[in-house]
Amino acid sequence: MVDHSAIEHEGTVTSVDFLRHEARVRIDRGSAGCDGCAAAFMCGAGKGEELVVACGGELPAAGSRVRLVASRRTQRLAVLLLLALPCVVLVGVTVGCVSLLGMGQGSGALAGLAAMGLAFALVSFLIPGSLRRLSFSLKG
Repeated sequence: MVDHSAIEHEGTVTSVDFLRHEARVRIDRGSAGCDGCAAAFMCGAGKGEELVVACGGELPAAGSRVRLVASRRTQRLAVLLLLALPCVVLVGVTVGCVSLLGMGQGSGALAGLAAMGLAFALVSFLIPGSLRRLSFSLKG
């Protein structure tokens, strides 16, 4: 039975770290089916990227074919961090600058855009590494 509430990707195990109980998996290009995901433009899964996956059970052998599964909860977390957080920063900084600091609307908007750009850059460079470690589970 297919779980339609999960995101699935096909891939190949490229290496296994027995000490950390992790596997590095290269996602097959085109296997992702990212059309319905709001954060597809930020994700590397559809581009053949490698992901590090913590394995709860038995470690797969290097070279074996696996299916990576991410829950809808993980997808919602990624969309929240990658899309909603920068927008909240934009609105919060703009309103704060105009209302609390007495800046003009144009200056407040520029400050909000700058803060949003910084938040977006931080999220896109710092968060994806940790999301890759936590978000997928392996199905043999």
